[in-house]
Amino acid sequence: MIISFEVKTGYYKNRKSVKWVAEWLEKNYGIVETFSKMYADRIAREVQEVLLFYAMRHRPYPRVMVLEESTNLFRYALTNRKFDGVIAGVPTKRSLTRKGRFKKGKRPSFVDTGLYRKSLQVVLRK
Repeated sequence: MIISFEVKTGYYKNRKSVKWVAEWLEKNYGIVETFSKMYADRIAREVQEVLLFYAMRHRPYPRVMVLEESTNLFRYALTNRKFDGVIAGVPTKRSLTRKGRFKKGKRPSFVDTGLYRKSLQVVLRK
């Protein structure tokens, strides 16, 4: 079994693909690697629960399973500034200087990552 972080196909207004943004964020900030280390125990627990679920029912494992709890946890961490101070350069200068639509104290660590956040999934593959 392999755990992977995958993004659905999509494009930003500047014609950059979500996959490109995901690769850029990983190369420059190591966001997925950091998340994996920060929440390894919770991801492992979800994998264990999923595998146990199928084993108890004597059913074959699907080839691909989306780990919903881990996916939601990643989205929560990205939205709620869990990487601030953990990853060098986070929050980004741009997010610190960004004015506008955010409520007081609700500034994200990164700007313009909404499509990335929505399209990323934590997947368990057989």
